[in-house]
Amino acid sequence: MERYNITEIVKAAKRRTKLPENFNDLDEMTKERIRRQAQADDMTPEALYEVIKTQRASDLNPHGNGFDPDAIAKAALAR
Repeated sequence: MERYNITEIVKAAKRRTKLPENFNDLDEMTKERIRRQAQADDMTPEALYEVIKTQRASDLNPHGNGFDPDAIAKAALAR
């Protein structure tokens, strides 16, 4: 039986796909999901989307462990 590294499969898929540049470019279903999460987190949907983009970029960074709380905080506060 062949073994797969799920983490590497997910990272490869993320590298091949790009996130839309801004919140308004998302499809309606995704916008609604982000709106609900943002409301629960007491932040704007646009700020949450920036956090999502920043975290994704950080996750794909080959020069680190993928977690940069300062970058995430800056993205959240930028909105």
